[in-house]
Amino acid sequence: MNGIEVLGTGASVVVAVSLMMKSIVWLRWVNLVGSALFATYGFLIQAWPVFGLNAFIVLINVVYLIQLSSTRHAFSLLEVPVADAADPKSLLGRFLEAHGPDLARFQPDFPRRLPPDARVFFVLRQVLPVSLFVCRTDADGNQEILVDYAVPAWRDYQNALFVYSNGLASTRWEGTGKFLAKAPVPAHARYLKRIGFHPEAEPGVWSWSLSSQTN
Repeated sequence: MNGIEVLGTGASVVVAVSLMMKSIVWLRWVNLVGSALFATYGFLIQAWPVFGLNAFIVLINVVYLIQLSSTRHAFSLLEVPVADAADPKSLLGRFLEAHGPDLARFQPDFPRRLPPDARVFFVLRQVLPVSLFVCRTDADGNQEILVDYAVPAWRDYQNALFVYSNGLASTRWEGTGKFLAKAPVPAHARYLKRIGFHPEAEPGVWSWSLSSQTN
């Protein structure tokens, strides 16, 4: 197998991998790389239909990635009644039913029945409910995060960056302004660390403060 054949094979693998991506953003990025490799392969072997088609796909991916990047300016928080969790016909009830198994992979101890004093927020992205954020005030006046979850197709950290850089700061809170989260699985701990949480003395507990946004 010569170098050009290796390039063609590698391009095929990259495109195949892109189709297995759950995140729309990652799918576009990986498919962009695969299409660019295929276009190069087609150019080198002078297979102009292969080159033309994949060059066109590269342009399509670039356009969609630009559009997706602009959605960070179209985020908002929508607070919904916690009682909706018990209503299978409500948006919250349907969201928990559809995404509960995936949510449990990252936060296996999330409450199947949300406490009545919890506050529930959807993160809307272009008016689509892409994340769920649930917390309650504990005895010390801190906000205990019960759920912090993004659906697989939009799991690109932009939702979390909005929540912790703007969303929570624009919402009125009682108490200390300190948010506590538990990380029972390593993947969730990595997520918390990436968005600015710090480990507490208690194992598996992480904290983030509203005051960090003003310092």
